[in-house]
Amino acid sequence: MSIPFLPGHSSLFDQPKTNFSRPHALGFRNGVPVYNEEKPGIGGSMLATQTKLRTNTARKFPPELVAQKKALKFEAHFEEDVPQSTFEKRRVRHVLIFFHFEDGSINVLEPKVANSGMAQGSLIRRHKIPKGDASADEFYGVDDFRIGDSIQLYGKTFNITNADEDSKIILRELGYDVPSEAAGEAPSDLYTTQRQQREKSQREVKLTPKKPDALKQFLENDKRVLRFFCYWQDRGNAYGEVRKFQLHFFLSDDSLQIVEQLKPNAGFDPFPVFLRRSKPPASFGDVNQIRIGSAVEVHARTFIVYDLDEFTKDYFRKNHGVTDFTPVKLDEPQEAAPVVAPITDPALFLIPKPAKKNFQKLLDNDRKILRFAAGLVSDKPEDRDRSFVVSFYLADDTLSIYEPPQRNSGVLGGKFLERRQAQKPSAGGGNYRESDFYVGAVIEVFRHRFLLRNADDYAFNYMEANTDAFPASDIDNIQKKLRQALARTRLSPEQLSAAFGHFDADGSGTISLAEFEKVVSELGFSLSKQVSRCFWFDTVAYCVSRCF
Repeated sequence: MSIPFLPGHSSLFDQPKTNFSRPHALGFRNGVPVYNEEKPGIGGSMLATQTKLRTNTARKFPPELVAQKKALKFEAHFEEDVPQSTFEKRRVRHVLIFFHFEDGSINVLEPKVANSGMAQGSLIRRHKIPKGDASADEFYGVDDFRIGDSIQLYGKTFNITNADEDSKIILRELGYDVPSEAAGEAPSDLYTTQRQQREKSQREVKLTPKKPDALKQFLENDKRVLRFFCYWQDRGNAYGEVRKFQLHFFLSDDSLQIVEQLKPNAGFDPFPVFLRRSKPPASFGDVNQIRIGSAVEVHARTFIVYDLDEFTKDYFRKNHGVTDFTPVKLDEPQEAAPVVAPITDPALFLIPKPAKKNFQKLLDNDRKILRFAAGLVSDKPEDRDRSFVVSFYLADDTLSIYEPPQRNSGVLGGKFLERRQAQKPSAGGGNYRESDFYVGAVIEVFRHRFLLRNADDYAFNYMEANTDAFPASDIDNIQKKLRQALARTRLSPEQLSAAFGHFDADGSGTISLAEFEKVVSELGFSLSKQVSRCFWFDTVAYCVSRCF
């Protein structure tokens, strides 16, 4: 029985509907309810406000592929930048791309890598992916996937390198030209390469061969122990000596034990077990290669084998053909009793006696301080620009060092050495005195060497007034040495006067300290800043007369 043709309702019967599904047009986006105007009406029909729907213009597939829900599986990779790492600039990520014949949908999965630190798994959920803009009318189809080509999905460029065998068979049946081999190898990045090498080395270390038939080894070698008499040369350390040990190797389970042979009143703690019975470390090596005179390393200690017991000798004689068992003679010289010199320094007594103070010196030199500008004598580049102020107190011969803070130097300035008496590094040198301080001198305090580069005016005036303690400031002594040096040049006083007059830049008939230093430098001499301060000449002629 046919449905009657009613006026105004002919469109309902021109194309009878079989699909009455209702699309999901209402939803939420960022927590706000929205209405998707692009969703069609019931059964996929366009609404009155819609003029065009998205259509998939891809080719039709055989119904058996659709019914069996077959999918194509492609191997691909893409590269991403790593901007916040100094170790790597880019990283290659491998993915699997699936194309489903059922509805033409695509999903992208990234295989999970243990301890990668990245969120892996489903990169793109399964759905139809439009080409280009999200408002495009065409979707990606099977024609867009080619081995060796690249495809761009949502801004990421995926390079397709291969497909599984089932996918290749399906593509060939559909008439596509599919290569049998992969289209090259995916590029490697620095992080992945080094991580694979590290994991490979860890696997190689873990894959240690197991001992064959441990029960048989125990039954055959129970209570059989190889004993090696050895010594450890410990004389390089403080209070060290030659210490004797016995090295026990148990053949029943290949374990190792080391016991010490302590002498009476040796001064060591009474713990003879130096190493408890355990598996030997990797540095121990093969016990069958040990001979008299061999060096055995156990936990960073080197033991020298000097003899074997009778059972061990018989073991090596029968199993390895060793016949020479000459023991190594230990060189243990008898040390003579040290000669103790009488103690003269009060500071070396068990109960130190306070040093006697020179009160007259304290009164005469109260608040008298010699200050010097110094620098560190060091090969380290970070110490070259550091500056210090060395203060020597004349009242009690004490010394203090202060480092002025410098911005952006990386060194926290402040008090470098508390005021105290400093001892000279040479044996028997005593404490530093005032005569040890002058411009150009090098003092060493607690293994830090300081070069005195300059001094304040008070220090210069004090040293020039006390030439007995500071010979570098004695003008007569300096002139004598300079006179001898100038005499070796074999120049007459007139020639020297002309040389000094040549450096009189302003023609005033006087020569300044800087001009005098230029003359001396041209003649092949060098004067320290402290020596240069001792010279001051009013005229050129007076300069030459003072020098001769």
